[in-house]
This record gives sequence, structure tokens and C-alpha cells, in this order.
Amino acid sequence: MDFLHYGKLPEHKSTAIFTTRDIKRIHRANAASEVVQKIVFCSREIPQNMRVAGGILKAIQIILKDGILAREVYDKELYVFIFKCLDYDKKTPEFRDLVVRSLLAAAVDGPPSLVAIHDQALKGTAKVADLIPYYEEDAAGLQPLLQTLQAYLSRLTAYEAMHGSSLPLPLLESVQLPRVATSLVDLLAISNSSLPVSWDKLNLVSEILTWIAYHQSEAILRMPNNQGITLFVCFMLSSSLTIRCRGLLGLLNVYTSDFSPDIRLCNPKTLMLLRGMDSPENVVKNAGATILNHLRPELSHDALSERYRNLKVKKLPNGKPFDAYGAALRCVDFELNGPQNEDEAYDYPGQRLVGLEPSEELAEDMEIALRFHKKDFEADVLKLGVMFRMQEDLIARHANPMVKERPGPIRGAFLTTRFLAGDGIERWPDRTFFFYSMMKSQTGPEYLKYAVTAGDCRDSSRYLTQKILYEWVCNLFGLGVTHVALGLYDESDWEDGRGHLRMAMDIIRCAQKYQLTCVCGPDRQNMDLLSITVTLLTKMPKLEPDEVTDLMATFLRSKFTLDFKQSMALIELRLALSSFHKCRKQAAIQ
Repeated sequence: MDFLHYGKLPEHKSTAIFTTRDIKRIHRANAASEVVQKIVFCSREIPQNMRVAGGILKAIQIILKDGILAREVYDKELYVFIFKCLDYDKKTPEFRDLVVRSLLAAAVDGPPSLVAIHDQALKGTAKVADLIPYYEEDAAGLQPLLQTLQAYLSRLTAYEAMHGSSLPLPLLESVQLPRVATSLVDLLAISNSSLPVSWDKLNLVSEILTWIAYHQSEAILRMPNNQGITLFVCFMLSSSLTIRCRGLLGLLNVYTSDFSPDIRLCNPKTLMLLRGMDSPENVVKNAGATILNHLRPELSHDALSERYRNLKVKKLPNGKPFDAYGAALRCVDFELNGPQNEDEAYDYPGQRLVGLEPSEELAEDMEIALRFHKKDFEADVLKLGVMFRMQEDLIARHANPMVKERPGPIRGAFLTTRFLAGDGIERWPDRTFFFYSMMKSQTGPEYLKYAVTAGDCRDSSRYLTQKILYEWVCNLFGLGVTHVALGLYDESDWEDGRGHLRMAMDIIRCAQKYQLTCVCGPDRQNMDLLSITVTLLTKMPKLEPDEVTDLMATFLRSKFTLDFKQSMALIELRLALSSFHKCRKQAAIQ
């Protein structure tokens, strides 16, 4: 059954597709659509004949190398035929290998649309993972199989590009990521494989597991005997910086809610291979007029005066009149100059600033009071501060990675803060607060420039300078980890990542030397955790056991403070380091 040399479709649909000359002939005749349609018709018409199916697969591989024909393959969904071939025969090695190579070609060749990428990943991930047992002792055959899985898992994020949210639970469950993860972990286990773990295998499996953790935390968390977490810790002990960063990124993905694609430390989306994904700022900018009218409606002086005379909150709980203007100014001062003490750094001092717990009506009254007194800058600061607090509350409420409920309001709050920060920069280009706000909780090279621009603003307080340094370090740390972990196929990305990690450590040391780190609160503790993590990533495995013990002792002190204060700031990093501390001895044995 020598279908590998079967270069034509059945004679009644004969179309030669052997060489570049054949491809050029098709283009001269402007017949790309017709040729692919013939193949589609043939693929639907034939019985389950492996010889004919093999010829079609070979033809698909050839035409995928041509951009125009590849577009037709995706537009006409010819790639669906490849998945059908998996049901024909999995046991014949030659046919199975041809199917795998065709799947890989469909996943990485040509100019696929986001819809086609997403469709392939959904249809193919579980099916391709089912083939792993056939290749446990075939290193050459395993490579394209794992490359296909890597392409699928990284491209599942296409759903976010199309719909602005994570995969719905039914679609996520259809991909069967827990089963895929188990197969991959078994593949690395020496006891389950007669082959030693080669670099090619470790490289691909480690990246795939990192993406699985991104899409579905429970696929890792529910593995027996804590296998998934221990394996990520084992990666962190590797002699390879790439694998160490994947170990950390995997743990961070596990401990971040699956439904927080926009707000996360070390966001993998910064290096997605997809193109055409708008940044959050562009998403809201495209709807700017509508959003602006909702967030900051233009009120006439008479309407503003009427609204100010009829505030919704009249009295404080103690019976005293509520001074909306005075309370608003105190809230703005808190945003610009920071807390008065350690406790306020952890818990927003609503009672001191306002006299009662914050609410939507209260925030509206204070904003109206500021605008009535022509304090538009302060009103914009207040509104953005309120939205950040709402965003943080929503994230804290859904921080458990096992929670399956979709927290829809998180994305709405996130996009609102993105819009308000960008709008603030346009309205107040010489004010530090809005540059800091644009950097807050974001990973990406485009956000680093705001730290530099903020340095030219004359109104910067020591508090905002410290906050900008903190966000700068978080951003560099995130860029470093993601570039090194996921940028291996582009050497410049990998080198950039290593440079970002070094720069993050340099800024931490400089801030500590000149006492520019926050003197209190979660930022100070988390800066210590970031320093510990960068040290582990860049110096392992050369660190002596005593040095690691000292680092863990420092970590535990910071962790105790953050836990005692019930802080949710960078909790995913705290949980990742906790897993490293608990599992490193067992991981070292493996």
C-alpha cells in the first residue's frame, strides 16, 4: 500500500500537484479555488480507502506550502479531512505518520485565520494526544506529534482574540486537557518510557504543559500525588534557563484564575504567535466616544449644580452631614500620596477618608462635588482610583483557580481602567498618576515607556515614584519570564528575556540601595519575592543548598506578613514559591 508516492487524485478528478511548476500552472489558470474544491469533493466522496486518503494528504501537504492555495484550504475547511483520517487507521505506522505530518503542516504552514486556528486546536488536541502511546519509543515520530500539540495549545488563545474572554467551560472540557496533561507527564516519567528524556522531548513537553496550566489550572492541580506541581518545580531545578522559566510560568498559570486573561503576572499573551490581536487600549479606543459619554457625561453648569445640591448620600452613620467635597479631596490625596501607615497600605481606609464604606452612589457624589468645584483633574483621579479598587475586589473574589464561574465583570472593569488611564494621559500629559495607571498590572514592552515619560512629570510624589518602580520591576520580570519561556524559537526574544530579568534585578537593587522601595505594605514584601524568584531563575542550579535555604527563609518571612494581612497582591507568585519550597526536595530526587 504505497500511498506515499500517490501524487494524484483519482483519475476522474485528476489534478497534478507534484512540483512548483504544477503550482504555477494552477495559478496561471487562476484555478486555485477550483483545484482545492476538487480535493474537498474527492475527500467527501471516497470510501475509507487509505491509499486514496494518503494521496489527498500528500496533496494537502504540498499545497499548504503555497500561500494562495493554503488560504483556500482554510477557507474551505479541507483540514477537517485530516482529522477524519485519524479514524481510518491509527495502527499502520506509515499512514499514521503521514496524518501527523499533515496535521503539523495544517497547524503551522500557510496564513490561517483565527477561526481556522481555533477550530483546529479544538478538533485536534484530544485526538493528537491519543496518538502519544504509539510514539513512546519512536523519537523521530514523536517530534512532529509534540510540535502539533504545541501549536494547538498556544493557539487556543485565539478565542480570546475573537471574543475578548477565555474559552467557555463546555469548549474547554471538549479539549480534554487533564487527559492530555497526564499523557505528557507519563511520557517524561522514566518508569513509563524506555527512552531517556531528550532535549527535544523535554523542550516541547514543558512548553505544552505550561500552556495547559494557562488554559485549565485543574488539569495540573488534580493530577494524582501532586505530580503536575512537582514536575513544574522539577523544571525550576533544571540546568536550562528556558526550562526553569517554564517551570515558574507553569506554576504562575496554575495559581492564576483561568478567567483572568488580561490581568496576570507574566502574561503569556505577550508572546503569542497570533497576529491581529488588539491591545486592550486599542479595544477601548475604538469605542472611545461611547465609553466616554458613559463614564464622563458632559453636564451643563445648571445640571451639575442641581446634581450637587441633591447628593444621594446626605448623612454619615453618626448623624453628621456628609461633606462630599472634603471626602473626595482626602480620597484623591490617598491616590497621589499614599497611605499614612502600614495598615492603610493593606486595607483601604474608607472610614478615615470618607466616614463610611465606599459605594457606587458615594463615588458618584464625590466626583460631582469635585467637578462642581472645577477640580477636573482630581475627579479623573478619583474615578480611576475607584475603578482600580473595584477591579482588585473582583479579582480577589475569583482568585481561586478551581473556581469555574466566569467573572464577566472583571473584563469590563479592566477595560474601563485601560480607557480611563489612556484618556487621563491625553487630558493631563504632565501628570504622573495616569502614566503609573497605564503601567499598573500590565506586561509588555509598550508599557515600559510610561515609566520613562513619568520621570519628566514635575508633580511626582515619592509615593508614585515608588509605585512606578514597583510596576516597572513587575513588567520587566513578566517580560523576562515569558520571553525566555516561550521565545525559544526566536533567539532575539530569548536574549531580550534574559536582559529583562537582569534589568529587573538591577532596579530592585538600586531601589533598595537608595531607599526607593515602598516602606510599607504588600509592594515591599512582593519586591522581596520578585528578587528571590529572579535569583532562583538566573542562578539555579549553581546555588548552594545553604543559599537556597536562606532565600526560602526570607520568602517565608514575607509570606507570613502577606498571609497575616490577607493580601491578594501577587498571590500567584506567593503560591508558586510556596510550592517550590514544599516540593523541591522531592523534585530534586526525580
